[in-house]
Amino acid sequence: MGRLKESLTSTDEAVNIHRELVKSNSAQLPHLAKAIEDKAIALRGLGRREEALQHSQEALTIYRELVKTNPSATADLAWAVINVGGDLASLNRYQDALAPSEEAAKVVRKLAESNPAYLESLAMVLSNLSVIQIELDHFEQALAPTQEALNLIRQLAKSNPAALDDLAMALLRMGVVQWFLKHPEVARSHFEEARSILRTLAATNPKYLEAVEKINNLLQELNRR
Repeated sequence: MGRLKESLTSTDEAVNIHRELVKSNSAQLPHLAKAIEDKAIALRGLGRREEALQHSQEALTIYRELVKTNPSATADLAWAVINVGGDLASLNRYQDALAPSEEAAKVVRKLAESNPAYLESLAMVLSNLSVIQIELDHFEQALAPTQEALNLIRQLAKSNPAALDDLAMALLRMGVVQWFLKHPEVARSHFEEARSILRTLAATNPKYLEAVEKINNLLQELNRR
């Protein structure tokens, strides 16, 4: 906690410095936006989510202006939108988080079209959008981002075993969506595949055992219906 408070103090100082610099030099705006984002990170670490959201929104406002004259700031804009959506979701403001999450998917998709390095980020923002749609009980709308995220993560996991837990979670989300769309057998196949992956991971890391048990419970519930 002490280090987090120190981080907040230093980032607050940086924000104040760059606010002063921007008054006489607009070229400092990207540095101000970065300092504000850093302060938001420190605030999140301290559990001060409302304040983190305020700073994320301010950074986003700056990046929206910057990208108008500097398209190279698009990646920064994407992360700013992601942060706002994440902060809103962390406050359980899922309806408010929906629009920035959809925007993030749109911006990152465009980046990924010209640079495959962004495919992992696209999978992440689509997963975030999927979670928000599920929280809102928008299962029809959740289907497309959930499926696209699953497809991307499945591809990523082929060359990166570290993505296997993400693959299991994507399968689990798809199972939930299919369950609520009244496709129990499709849901079952996704739950079973997720469980298989998590069992393999649990063999070397017990932290996955709880997730395996949760899926067992889901399958039992599915069998009773």
